[in-house]
Amino acid sequence: MTHGGAVKDAETIGREMALSTDALAELRSETVLVTGATGFIGRQICRQLIQLDVPVYGLSRSAASATLEAGVRPVAADVTVQATVQAAFAEVRPTCVLHLAAAGVNHPFLPEAEASQVNVNGTCHVLQASQAVQVRRFVQVGTCYETAGEPSQASPYAASKLEAWQMWRTFMSRHSPMNATALRLFHVYGPEQPKTGLIAAAIDAALRGKRFEMTPGEQQRDFVFIDDVVEALLLALTAPLTGVKTYEIGTGVSCSVRAAVRRVFEKVGGAGEAAIGACPYRSHEIMRLVADPQPIAQDLGWQAHTSLEAGLTATIDWQRRQA
Repeated sequence: MTHGGAVKDAETIGREMALSTDALAELRSETVLVTGATGFIGRQICRQLIQLDVPVYGLSRSAASATLEAGVRPVAADVTVQATVQAAFAEVRPTCVLHLAAAGVNHPFLPEAEASQVNVNGTCHVLQASQAVQVRRFVQVGTCYETAGEPSQASPYAASKLEAWQMWRTFMSRHSPMNATALRLFHVYGPEQPKTGLIAAAIDAALRGKRFEMTPGEQQRDFVFIDDVVEALLLALTAPLTGVKTYEIGTGVSCSVRAAVRRVFEKVGGAGEAAIGACPYRSHEIMRLVADPQPIAQDLGWQAHTSLEAGLTATIDWQRRQA
């Protein structure tokens, strides 16, 4: 369990996450560097790696002992500054890189220049630094918006993440012997998510008895629980893959935004209100984003185990405890 429950040893956690004994032993012999380690997903994957007794370095602009999980070694660096990234990699000399650092996850309409600087240039800097120290395995973490039709029109975030993925694929195909995997995450939610995320924001409003204004909510989305995402990331770090592979990480089950928010308010109860239709759709709204998890199920044996009902219950319980 990532969020509370009985304390488990590394072997038990490994079995629960479909890691073989050999894969776990191999992972412990690696030095893993996680970019974006202070973010929602970064903190959780770092925590799991520490619980598995894997040496972990956490890179971000705000990396410090106070901002990272206990046991993670901080690497304070800005991915947009090439010399800083190169110096950090030369010092740490990681063998595996999990590249999560990105701008715009919860602010998709940030300025185009900032989106490109962080998501495209930052990815190039991390790739180049990885090659320089002979990283053996590189996991690129992307977004479901890379799969959308005309993603360049959806938002600066979507356009820059698609370009970052294209740069990753080109770099790996032309210049690098690294084992390369890209995971496109669909709509991740769960305990510890910032309240800028849809599910977390809806739960916060419901717990406070507030009015939650939203669009008509007909968009179909694939909501995937954080623990399932962490398992996919771990499998990508240990799978015996060759070549350049891209997988979609989601449940494969669609749910309208409206239905998900309504269920949050139903489960919380109280005086809160979901004001469905109070806001217009954004320009270039993408109405359907649902994963195809079959390729990763076939290749790595991964599938999402947490239903939306169970995931919402766990997330609501966590946010209620924090409140």
